[in-house]
Formats: sequence, C-alpha cells, structure tokens
Amino acid sequence: VKKRGVNVPGLDALISHNRAYANETSNQHYLVRTFSQLSIAARPHDPEWAIAIASESLEWDNTDEYNWTALAQALWTSGYRAGKVGDRVAARNRCLEAMDLLWSAKRRFPWFDYARNELARLHRDAGDFRTAEALYREMMVDFPNDVACRCGLARVFERQGRVAEAETLYRELSKRFLDNTYWRTGLAEIFFHRSANNHDVKEREKARALFQEAADLNDRYAPLRLNGFDERWERLASRQSSIAAAERETDETVQLTQPTPDEMHPAQRLGRALLFQWQARRSESAGEGERLFAEAE
Repeated sequence: VKKRGVNVPGLDALISHNRAYANETSNQHYLVRTFSQLSIAARPHDPEWAIAIASESLEWDNTDEYNWTALAQALWTSGYRAGKVGDRVAARNRCLEAMDLLWSAKRRFPWFDYARNELARLHRDAGDFRTAEALYREMMVDFPNDVACRCGLARVFERQGRVAEAETLYRELSKRFLDNTYWRTGLAEIFFHRSANNHDVKEREKARALFQEAADLNDRYAPLRLNGFDERWERLASRQSSIAAAERETDETVQLTQPTPDEMHPAQRLGRALLFQWQARRSESAGEGERLFAEAE
C-alpha cells in the first residue's frame, strides 16, 4: 500500500478478515493496529480512503492513541489536497477537524508525544506560528529528551525568518542527539541556502556532509537533497531560483484563517486556554503574563 496505493491484490480480503475476526472474538487488537497502519501508508495515495479506514479503527477503539493521530493526519492531507485545487471550504473544514482531533488527543493522552508533535506541526503548516511555538516549548518541558519537538521549534523559527535562532537550536541538538537525522538535515538546509547566497564553498560542503551523514543514518529526505546537489546550488547561487528555505518532505502548508473561540470545538478551546495559562506562568514580563491570563479566561 505504501508503494502502490490501495489497489493492491489481497487488500480487501485482509480488511474483511480483520473485521470478521474482531466481530467473532470481540478482540479488536489486530484490526486497530492493521487499520491505523494502513491509513498511514495509504494517506499520500488516497486520503479519503485513509480517512474511512482510520475512522473505522477509531470507532473500534477510541482508547488507542495512534488511531487519533492516523485519522488527523489523513484529514489534514485531504484538506491540503482540497486547498491545492481551490476548494477553500473543504480545506478549512478538514484541517480544522484534524486540529480538533489532536487537541482532544492532547487532553486524553498527555504523555503521547507523537500526537502533540503532530498538533504543533499542523499549526506550523497552517501559519499559526505563535501556537506552534507555544506547543513545542511546552513539550520541551514535558519531554526533556524528545528531539522531534526541538527540531519542530527550529522549523518554526526558519519559517518566520529567525534563521540564527534555528541554527543555534540545531547546534545545541547536535551535542545531545548524536545519531539523530532531523537536526542534520535542518542545519544542512541552512548551510545550503546561506552558502548559495554568500557563494561560500566551504559552507556548501558542510551542507553536503550533513546530508550525507543523514543519508548514512537511513534518513529518507537526505538522498533527495543529495541528488542533483551541485546543480541546485549553482542555480541558487546564480539567482536562477528562489533562495528561500526549501519545503520539507512532511510540509503540507495550508492557508488557514484561525477560528474564533466561538467557532472552536470544546477540546481546542480548552486546550488553547490551558496553553495560554502555561505561557503566562512562565512569562518574564508581568504585562505579557496578564495579557495571556486574560486571553485564557
């Protein structure tokens, strides 16, 4: 399914077999794990099919945290695709539904770092950098050894043009997470684009080396960046293409106006209020703290 999509021999039989077993035994363990993994694999090919199978999995077991994330990811991809073809209403509805699901998951499964990282990523891809940054910073406190939230925060900095802050954070991660690929590719992108802008060959080679290290660690994104590396660098250096930071493989950016509190589902409204309170208690500015408390209220 991951390679070829949902039109593969035996898939319908596999799904029917899982349903029959779950109905006969009342044991949904295998169905839930199979369906959520199928949804994740099918999402890039057919997000609507992924939504259907993830929804069924969630109906079978709403206590499995991965079901919530799989469905939210499929909904977001569906919204992203709708936006690409100009259907703004469908894009907004699908994407807000995905966010609401993950706000609910954050409340239900506060220890589940994967769902919380996904929630922050969706806000980042929607251009809501303020909320994304707050979610990532909260995770950095709750999960001191989670590298994903720290790399996610660096991506927020990059998207806002705060490249120096992103580079500082990536360098800090390089000292703590030696075998991680995400800080390598993030730092490599900064080196790549800056070296093309400044015609700095030494920094270009630093970028190449970091991409190669990531590829050697089995990162899926790095080989794509190594392919045609010199040609792309030359085009950037000669201003034949944009020197803006490249979109990552996982980016599904959507132009999304944020809902008002009255438009939010209860989980998102409560989640944001608690997040503002968390920020207010840690604010170094009394005025900013009061503003955040007022917003939370």
